[in-house]
Amino acid sequence: MQSPPLRFRHPFYPLLLWGCYGLLSSCEPNPQASFHSYRGPLYKSASSQIMQQVAQLHNQCFLADEIHYQYLFLQQQQGQNWTQEARTRMQGKLRHKISQERSSPNFVKKLGQTANVTTLQVEQQLVGIYSCSFEDPVTEPAMYLYNVCIHPKWRRRGLGKQLIQHAVQSCRRPHSPLYLTVYKRDLHVQKLYRTAGFQQVKPSKAATNAYYLFGKILMQLPPSFAK
Repeated sequence: MQSPPLRFRHPFYPLLLWGCYGLLSSCEPNPQASFHSYRGPLYKSASSQIMQQVAQLHNQCFLADEIHYQYLFLQQQQGQNWTQEARTRMQGKLRHKISQERSSPNFVKKLGQTANVTTLQVEQQLVGIYSCSFEDPVTEPAMYLYNVCIHPKWRRRGLGKQLIQHAVQSCRRPHSPLYLTVYKRDLHVQKLYRTAGFQQVKPSKAATNAYYLFGKILMQLPPSFAK
């Protein structure tokens, strides 16, 4: 009688498969990414289709956080201990208000005023964005990195690291730090920035807009890293 073929019976074999095809998706090859930079206001250099795609991606990345932190900010400003019913009602109002604002033509028009936007495309899909500008909201005048975003469905494939590397190369200025803000609860994103050389720092002045740093930390890429 022919012996049955030998099979791999390692006790951790199912876990190894899950590591490749499950939550981590770490065995997928890095997709080929291409970048396109729009200098000056976006509406002057990009098509209306690109502007719509940027607006949609912006919502995918930031809508939930904006609702969450505006709710917490409002609760703190009013200094009230709301009941569960009041919290649910307020969250519903904010979700409706912010969703309506972000789905209106005015939101696309407002994003169109953003300068120095760079998009990341994979397989002819817009999957990432960032922008940078020279400002001084909470520090001395310096370059600030904004709207750094990878579409949720395209995360954990190495694209975030590529996007940050490209942003540093594009936005850095000689002998000047590069700043950005990141939500305190986004520990994975903070880790990516720290790997790129960013460090958490304290603002050197108070923000004119109290909401600017609410729920966020300020990070700086020192000049020694920005080569």
